[in-house]
Amino acid sequence: MIKHLFFNIGSKALVIVSQFIALIITNHIIGPEGRGIFIAAITWGTSFFIVTHFSFATGILNLSNKKAENVYDLAFLSTVAALLLGILSVLFALIVHFIHPALFNNLSLKFLILSVSAIPFMMLQQYSMAVVQVKGNFKAFNILYAAYAVLNLIGVVIIWFMNLTSVDLLINVNLMAWSFTGLLGLYFMGPYIRKRSGNKTVLKSLISTSLAAHMGAIVTFIVSRSDILIVNYYSSERQTGIYGLAVGIVQMLLIIPLSMQNLLYHALMGKPQSEQKNILLQYSRITFAVMLICAMGIMLLSKPLVYIVGGKNFAEAIPLFKYFLPAIVFYSLPMVLATQWNIMGIFKQVNITSVFVLVISLTGNLLLVPAIGITGGALTFLVISILAFSIHIWFVKKNLGHTSISEILFVKSSDIRSFLKMNS
Repeated sequence: MIKHLFFNIGSKALVIVSQFIALIITNHIIGPEGRGIFIAAITWGTSFFIVTHFSFATGILNLSNKKAENVYDLAFLSTVAALLLGILSVLFALIVHFIHPALFNNLSLKFLILSVSAIPFMMLQQYSMAVVQVKGNFKAFNILYAAYAVLNLIGVVIIWFMNLTSVDLLINVNLMAWSFTGLLGLYFMGPYIRKRSGNKTVLKSLISTSLAAHMGAIVTFIVSRSDILIVNYYSSERQTGIYGLAVGIVQMLLIIPLSMQNLLYHALMGKPQSEQKNILLQYSRITFAVMLICAMGIMLLSKPLVYIVGGKNFAEAIPLFKYFLPAIVFYSLPMVLATQWNIMGIFKQVNITSVFVLVISLTGNLLLVPAIGITGGALTFLVISILAFSIHIWFVKKNLGHTSISEILFVKSSDIRSFLKMNS
């Protein structure tokens, strides 16, 4: 398993490097205004993906944990779902644009169509990653995880060498990178699809389980990304681009909890709940420590980092880090702890509290962004991150028994040794 750990970390490092280089090149190619248009297009595409993907990846993990043989039927069903739901997403985006075109401020219909056309391939990647994760095929998982970032970087570098400065080309590169990644996911699912039994009850279970989790997925995304859409609606392309640069830098830190989450799913499956709790808390403590160190490093280097990534035209992004960095540290813990709730299938209580967080998030952004600009979006994200963190701490106490804050947050000297031994 130690080889799997290095593959996992290596793929995440590759994604970080690829995204960081692509971020630098695109910012210098298109500047703050172009960056604003680009990030609006990508965020809208991702928004329609989140609404229509119905959390089938979570359903795959949950049902496979209950019965391992389910994975073969789930591989087939999720492939069909990716194609059907992908088409539905594109149609849904066009209908929304037709009804309320002003909602897509700073974004043309052409750019919206190019962005949402990637959704079927994004779904193929998500569903196939869940299938290969269940099967313990970590090589395929990490290839699928890194493929988009690497392919996108290659396209961006080609545009840069050709001395082109078109937002249009960058959005097309995004579509092509997702297309290849989705087809790669289909290739990896092929062997599992051929072993399907045709059990019709699996489809009903997939739909019911996934929909139960889907509200939480939608809320999580809206909480973390509605700020960009609201900033884009109330601000200029330049302000959206500056805000997007800060978000882009800080988001790279999410590779850490995502990596822990991927390993955690496999570590928790099939274990008794008492053992699951010990493993979960260990991962939580390590995540918090690593995120805190990384956030402090970025805070100290925020000015030269912004100048390197975007240039002096993006200098207005620097003050945003004092809100974003503590927010991302708090936000990382719910990402790790939510792994346990997905496996336990306690979606109802998560969904109820998620709706509460959603209302606070939208209210904060709609009030503060028009009033104080992009700082309002960053401040709202900080408040919401602390709130989400507090709720998930309460979930630990409610569902796993009495647990002190120190057991959840503060790393122990034995944690690293135990973590490496667990994954060896």
